[in-house]
Amino acid sequence: ALHQCAPSGSALWRVDIEGQPSLFAKIVVLAMADQVRQLSQCTEIPFTVVRGQTTTAPGDNTLKVVISGEGYMAPSKMISGEIKSTFGATFHRDQPGGAPTDSEHLENIEMLAMSAPDLLEKLGLSAMAAQGDFHTLMGRASTRASAMGSLPIVGPIANRALFLERFKAIRLDAKAIPDAEVPWEYGLYLSTAHGSRGMISAPISAMILRDYIMGATDLSRYPTALLAAIHPNRFYYRELRYDL
Repeated sequence: ALHQCAPSGSALWRVDIEGQPSLFAKIVVLAMADQVRQLSQCTEIPFTVVRGQTTTAPGDNTLKVVISGEGYMAPSKMISGEIKSTFGATFHRDQPGGAPTDSEHLENIEMLAMSAPDLLEKLGLSAMAAQGDFHTLMGRASTRASAMGSLPIVGPIANRALFLERFKAIRLDAKAIPDAEVPWEYGLYLSTAHGSRGMISAPISAMILRDYIMGATDLSRYPTALLAAIHPNRFYYRELRYDL
């Protein structure tokens, strides 16, 4: 759980973890994918959760770069003393992660057949699929969290209830600019909903967060439209504008 501290003192937030001593901090960055909704400050942020499974097969694919089509395959690497090839990945909305399944191994093989049939034969995956025998395959299944517009959620966040109250004039006039102060949850920042592109968006988001946290007065190196498009408060503004 995440709680605001009393106004006195340098800590703004108390983080309570079951079975552990409480942690105190002036700055908290929530980078928990869709799990941020477990915290009272973020319960109304909408997410789309998608399960994805990768498949790892014995054998050297001899690739030097990642190939990508319907799915992808990465260059081989040594895993537990054996050269193996990893490819994938499946895409199932609103399903949890967990153990890999044979049905998703088959999906990954079928995707690879569309983009790189020669590799399929090289690794003996065609025969494996035909026989329905996947005992030599390994896999990993987890979830991706994404948000509206497939854009990440990056930046400081406001108190939702106070935001909706102070800016309620927008419900009557979408072009209204109320003369009100944004009710920030001071010291609380988000970096989440990076979906399947987190390798690209997360480092850029970290730079943006650094500038927010350090109080940079010059955010002009980032397009204003970009900062608005990924801002956590965009969901609250949308509630008001479209009277959700």
